[in-house]
Amino acid sequence: MSEVGTAVEFDVQLTKADLRHAATAWQFRRPMTWLFLVIGTLLLFSSVAESVVHAKVLAVPLGVGLIWILWPFLIPVLQTRKSRQGPGALAAAHYQVDDERLRRTTKETAVEFTWSSLFGFRNTARAILILTNKTCFFVIPKRSFPDEAELLRFTSIVSSHLAKK
Repeated sequence: MSEVGTAVEFDVQLTKADLRHAATAWQFRRPMTWLFLVIGTLLLFSSVAESVVHAKVLAVPLGVGLIWILWPFLIPVLQTRKSRQGPGALAAAHYQVDDERLRRTTKETAVEFTWSSLFGFRNTARAILILTNKTCFFVIPKRSFPDEAELLRFTSIVSSHLAKK
């Protein structure tokens, strides 16, 4: 990472684990995910309680409960498999950030966003997600930064221009 004037530049190389972490972090910020988990857990408990009385009816509520609980965990896996099929999902990218815009350059593409055109950001345990809209985002792994000070400086620049989601 280097600083030229007020611009901050760094390179990112994504892995499959980075994509899966980002998709999981994004999925579990949604209230619907937690609703699935609560309903699935209630179905499991009710099926176990019902099985004490009627052992034959255990399979259906138990299966439905398991599907409701596992579904939020399966969505990120399915999303990352789909995104890996697209060209350049794991391609190396160069980012340049200044007070006016964010630039992302790969071997095939170059995109530029003004801060006002971006939707927000999310700071997770292992990455920073820069949201281009409500459902799409750039994944910037925290390991892309040489040290904690550079990461904090980048995060402060992003947070001064974007709302945390």
